[in-house]
Amino acid sequence: NNLKFNMTAPTTGMNLRRVLRAMQLSKPVLLEGSPGVGKTSLISALAAASGHRLVRINLSEQTDITDLMGSDLPVPDDGSGAD
Repeated sequence: NNLKFNMTAPTTGMNLRRVLRAMQLSKPVLLEGSPGVGKTSLISALAAASGHRLVRINLSEQTDITDLMGSDLPVPDDGSGAD
């Protein structure tokens, strides 16, 4: 076990169980909390332990829906008539 994260600490264990329960819903999970409380570390260790790739998105007041979902841009008509 080479996780470099103590999953057996009481608060960490409780948070881990909460995340695992949330993951059973097959819906996105949003973690909120003060900076430096271990949200990213917990999820990084969970991803490493389960062999999953981690994608981290840092949200702030400036985050726009297009930052998360992308956007469609018009493509100029090249005159060929093809769709």
